[in-house]
Amino acid sequence: MQRSEPAFTSSQPVIMKEVQNLCSSEVFRFRGVKDLEEFSFKKLLEEGKRLAPNLLEVIKIANGSQDERRIVSSLSIMLYNRNQQINLVQKLTGSLLYLGGAQKKVTKIPFKRKRVEKRRRKK
Repeated sequence: MQRSEPAFTSSQPVIMKEVQNLCSSEVFRFRGVKDLEEFSFKKLLEEGKRLAPNLLEVIKIANGSQDERRIVSSLSIMLYNRNQQINLVQKLTGSLLYLGGAQKKVTKIPFKRKRVEKRRRKK
């Protein structure tokens, strides 16, 4: 069987333009404490819909969820991988972890695995 070109390839220029639009937007960038005080997933989602409606649809499909927090978080991670100045959601997450008392050092949490023995079937 011959493989055909993915349908997404024809949409690639549109998605790339939308990503550029998002990267040039100030809404996803952390500029100061005021951004954290006024943070709203709904506001970020609305800006995402305005600047990148097709990309948002792809994220919704990939997430399998309409939850605005999941969609914005996924979008934010993807944008941060492209441009580390787009870090508002990451700053918020880090602040919440810090205020919640999370340690900077990751520690290994020991746990015991229950050993499951395979039982042989009698013929």
